[in-house]
Amino acid sequence: MGVEGFAGDLEGRGRVGSAPAPFRLAYRPEIDGLRAIAVLPVMAFHAGFEAFGGGFVGVDIFFVISGYLITSILVGEMEAGRFSLTHFYERRARRILPALAAMILACIPFAWAWMTPAEFDAFARSMMAVGLFLSNLHFENESGYFDAVAEEKPLLHTWSLAVEEQFYVIFPIALLALWRFGPKRVGWTLLGIALASLAYSEWLQPRDGSANFFLAPSRAWELLAGSICALLIRERGIGKNDALALVGIVAIVASILFYDAGTPFPGKAALLPVGGTVLLILFAGQGNRVGKLLSHRWLVGVGLISYSAYLWHQPLFAFARIRSLGAPDPLLMAGLLVAALGLAALSWHVIERPFRDKKAMPARVLWRWAAVLLALPLVLGMVADKGDGFAAARTEPWQRDFLATATPSPLRGDCHAGDDNPISYADSCVIGEGEPTLAVLGDSHGVEPAFALGQQVAVRQLTYSDCPPLYGTSLEGREACGVWTQQVVDALVTDEAVQTVLVAYRLPYHLAGEVAGHYPAQPADKDRLSRTAMYEASLGDTVARLRAAGKRVILLLPPPELPKHVDALVMRAEGAEVSGVPQRWWEERMASTRRLVTALPSGITVIDPSTWLCDDTQCSATLDGKAQYFDDDHLSIAGASRVADAVTAAL
Repeated sequence: MGVEGFAGDLEGRGRVGSAPAPFRLAYRPEIDGLRAIAVLPVMAFHAGFEAFGGGFVGVDIFFVISGYLITSILVGEMEAGRFSLTHFYERRARRILPALAAMILACIPFAWAWMTPAEFDAFARSMMAVGLFLSNLHFENESGYFDAVAEEKPLLHTWSLAVEEQFYVIFPIALLALWRFGPKRVGWTLLGIALASLAYSEWLQPRDGSANFFLAPSRAWELLAGSICALLIRERGIGKNDALALVGIVAIVASILFYDAGTPFPGKAALLPVGGTVLLILFAGQGNRVGKLLSHRWLVGVGLISYSAYLWHQPLFAFARIRSLGAPDPLLMAGLLVAALGLAALSWHVIERPFRDKKAMPARVLWRWAAVLLALPLVLGMVADKGDGFAAARTEPWQRDFLATATPSPLRGDCHAGDDNPISYADSCVIGEGEPTLAVLGDSHGVEPAFALGQQVAVRQLTYSDCPPLYGTSLEGREACGVWTQQVVDALVTDEAVQTVLVAYRLPYHLAGEVAGHYPAQPADKDRLSRTAMYEASLGDTVARLRAAGKRVILLLPPPELPKHVDALVMRAEGAEVSGVPQRWWEERMASTRRLVTALPSGITVIDPSTWLCDDTQCSATLDGKAQYFDDDHLSIAGASRVADAVTAAL
């Protein structure tokens, strides 16, 4: 059964079973219009506009378009007997490298001026990854695409270019090998591979969502969907079914409007935008209304510059976020979106078009340029990475002194539990000499206080990442945390050696959510009042059990949460005093926490770092020449030492 067997409602040239003339890809303005439909939602999503919560599906649209265009070109060349891998990669180099290199070079001075040494070092490593077309692997190992920290990575968006280039290392050779068995078998073979890739993506999503998002094996089916479109159009031409084309538009718009960062993706959820794109490629021609709509000159104009627009938008948004203390103003982001389109138009005329002109840029000259353009990010990245972010050249001595004290506990990796490392009570770390009479129970905010206390007394560290010590309560999706809490509290109750328990966790995060609103508060299915009541009852149960066992309970409140990592604040500071947040803002954020604390069982001691970090107007990120944090909400060893002094004084 050949390709024509699943051609469906396609109409047009070529009779089933006949030997078609060599296929030639004609220009389709509606495809450029579809590119505009892809790039604008991606840009709006990265700008932070909530109405475009599913704008990231624009990348999936690009994948399908790319598969369609590349396969159409390859098939035409193979049928004409003039296929050449050298010419194929020459076209890719003309298309991809010049504008990409220009974007990277433009990022460097802003990264130098505004990034912290750690951020600049990470930027350098990302440049190397881009130069090797491995940035999808790089960012998959660093963080998730939807993480707040990812928004400040200027080269994050290059992951999709890496996926395409990895795919096109293999695809032309595989297509050439398959073609010798006859074009009618190629479509079914590609369909089988695409279905296997989709099944793998759906299987991988609950196991490793980041790998599923970034890596080529779980994205290949989207490119192959475009390839299958090319083979179908080769056999039957472009269809004229306006209704199916309209369904395609609706599918894409629905995914843009109704998907968000919480949608498991890609997997089966990607079928909506991918399927919509397939329908538009197959049925939105010049002979129907949808095709004419996509061929509108404004959409075509944006589509022509879509590659450069995709390249330039993320650095603009990332540097705006790096430079801003809070979330950038939406008007600023809208202005930057327009600026990205302006830069894209300039890039198209000044960079892209000249490099695509074979007369102005012969192949031998192009390959020399390609070598230089590929070497630039590699060499610059290696130099910057070896230079440890060029801290000495980019910071003042007093800044380096502060940065040197922004350090976490050296035992974080070994002694701090998590879902992938649930350390039992028996295996928990004892810090200090002798039998521990003090235990620290909590989430990651107890790690540094435990280490600092361990320099004075023997301490048992019982901390679990993002795990509030709520006895008998299991948060949705955090069942392992609930089991661990119950086990360690039961063990504490029976451990007669431990006389005092320091409870430390980030109450405002759990009651009111992340400061910048990037993460939902836990548990996500309850409103604030019921959430507060649940935490009050569960934390009260934890405290009551410890008190009933004769333990003294000390509750450590979290320090004021900074708008940026402390190293970023130090880089912005003009003098030795580094401000954090307004004291009034912090008190407003802590209001629900303080109400909860007053409702806890009596007899507990409360230690509040804001009493020494804040004055009447401002909360500081540094004291006495030392950083009190190592990020934006965790105390550094220097900051935790003040907690240790307060605890030992209370004892």
